[in-house]
Amino acid sequence: MSHHPVKVPEVVHGRLQGLSQDGATWNVKSPTGQSISLDGIDTLICATGYKTNLDRILHPDIAQTLEYDPKDLFSPMSLCWDTMHPKLPNLFFCGMYRGPYMGVMEQQGRLAAGVLSGRIQLEESVMVGALEESKQIRKQKSRPQFPHFDYVGFMDTLNELQGTDFPTANTKKGDMVGPAFYQSTDEQLVEQELKELEKQLEWGEDGSRIPSIVLSAIIGEWNFDRRIVHFSDNREEHVYGTVKYSRPILDYVLYREDGLYELTPTKTLNVFREYEYQVAGDCLEIYFVEQEERAHLFLSLKFSMKEGDFWVATSDHLCIKDLYKARFELSLDGLTATHLKITYRVKGPTKDYE
Repeated sequence: MSHHPVKVPEVVHGRLQGLSQDGATWNVKSPTGQSISLDGIDTLICATGYKTNLDRILHPDIAQTLEYDPKDLFSPMSLCWDTMHPKLPNLFFCGMYRGPYMGVMEQQGRLAAGVLSGRIQLEESVMVGALEESKQIRKQKSRPQFPHFDYVGFMDTLNELQGTDFPTANTKKGDMVGPAFYQSTDEQLVEQELKELEKQLEWGEDGSRIPSIVLSAIIGEWNFDRRIVHFSDNREEHVYGTVKYSRPILDYVLYREDGLYELTPTKTLNVFREYEYQVAGDCLEIYFVEQEERAHLFLSLKFSMKEGDFWVATSDHLCIKDLYKARFELSLDGLTATHLKITYRVKGPTKDYE
């Protein structure tokens, strides 16, 4: 193998301002305001989230009333239900909400419209209590991912303030909840979301999404214990050790097995093996790794059935005259793998073992 100098990657933070005509050069503005021209870009990482910039449009007195802090990315101001302030009756915020659910923002808009039109009358004590809750959320030292992490509870609160009926669809414990369920006057929209949720659940049960989940669920170090039984002479071999699943890059997961092969009860031999796991459509493909490079395809596993708590995938692989029948069993706790069993049944002119 030849050796080539490796360029250490440089990470540049900033805001993309524009590109050259051929797209090869990127103009970036750094956090300090410096303009930088970059070429040879490998990857653009788009930051998720946002910073508020309301001090340019809010009067200083209003900003002070809101206790506005543009540097606070978690909760930049104190508001009742992230929407309004009791001392600013004509000012409302829709979307000043940190979270992934659009339903909250729609409910904020409905609440604002109801209060501004006079249809909704909120008691001062209720607003004072909500404002104090907002302040307590901001004061948390160990902050959760979202200020209002209970999405359903927050939606219910906004819905109750409007005096509208609670959802009648999917009301049992553990049922999935969607924004359309709060559209009490649009039954057609509710029915449409129910159908979409049912379709998503069906997709989740057919195994087609399991390969993508597997790549994340198995990351980490595992202990393995392998028994190899030769059916021709009832001989048994024993290999044990550790398997490490790592992700050098996002495209695949590297399987690295380091074990001890028992030659005798008191003598062992160090062994290792590497594979690369990659998702291809609804299949989990496993490739041999030889001399630190991906070689040929070993197995293409498709999860098509579930046995108890285990997702099961099977695949056959013909290697010259030997048939390898593989069985991959995986149990999940949420998105974490808790048990993994891989079985190979090999049969050929001179081989007959599992």
